[in-house]
Amino acid sequence: MKKITQIFNSITIIMIVTFLTLSGCAIEEPVSFTTEIGPQAEDKDRMGPDEHASSVTKTRVSTGHAHTCFIQVDGTVWCWGDDQYDQSSAPTNLDDVQSISSAGSSNCVIVLDGDVRCWGGTYNDLNNPFADLGIVHTISIGRDYICAIKLDNTVQCKGENNYGQSTPPTNLGSVLSISAGTGHSCAIKSDSTVQCWGNNAYSQSNPPMDLGPILNISVGEGYTCAIKTDRTLRCWGYDDYGRASPPADLGPVKSVSTSSNHTCAIKSDDTVKCWGYNNGGKTETPVNLGAVISISAGGDHTCAIKSDNTVKCWGENNRGQTTVPIELQ
Repeated sequence: MKKITQIFNSITIIMIVTFLTLSGCAIEEPVSFTTEIGPQAEDKDRMGPDEHASSVTKTRVSTGHAHTCFIQVDGTVWCWGDDQYDQSSAPTNLDDVQSISSAGSSNCVIVLDGDVRCWGGTYNDLNNPFADLGIVHTISIGRDYICAIKLDNTVQCKGENNYGQSTPPTNLGSVLSISAGTGHSCAIKSDSTVQCWGNNAYSQSNPPMDLGPILNISVGEGYTCAIKTDRTLRCWGYDDYGRASPPADLGPVKSVSTSSNHTCAIKSDDTVKCWGYNNGGKTETPVNLGAVISISAGGDHTCAIKSDNTVKCWGENNRGQTTVPIELQ
């Protein structure tokens, strides 16, 4: 266990959470997807492993269709909102949680020893999709499938594969991060280039030829967004409601989170900018939000972790998904 712990303290766990639905189909239960940078990705080699792990993996927010989950600095998980499939009822024996991925009505986490624990509508501990994988350092849930990056930095996916989204290309090789969606998946390869596979109805799986190396990637419904090394945001694919059109005044960004029809980014000054479809006010950043360190665009809501590690949510609240427990405010 000590050896495994040491391994995990030296690994940057990149948490990616996905929000999208089948292109061209009606939205029944959207999947939420978030990509976060946290500390500057290119600075990780200059940080001590303990410092990097504590600042990146211990505070996470992840939104599903109508629920929200948050990892406290002590490694405990809090969830709230829709609980029809027990997605907001985290297992009581869960601790030392390092990373979380939420989608639709499901959640999966990586605990300190590298095991994957899941609960909610699709997965549970009795049917752990990654029980035979051994230790993993990154997970991403899509609609009815899940992808993980193993310790050798290879990708394995399991579940729905109607568009080939669970079949990584044979030439994918070593990867740095992974984003699982509904019909397409994208990964950042070891050379910082992007490779996508699966549904390509809106060219969402075709990265622009001039994209170049990137730092982070986020897959939305029919579209994809990536942060380039100069911190500019580039999106491609389906652009209904302007979801794939970053505002002209956005400037450099640190983090991006896509969804079924809206996108949010953390700017270089740690403020938030959202755009796209605004039902429920989910793209209207609260005036008192201030600086944030993490952002997640959900079904009809958005949540962020503020610089003081408290949580703020806004948008639709029909299932209590934006009602943050008083202990976390």
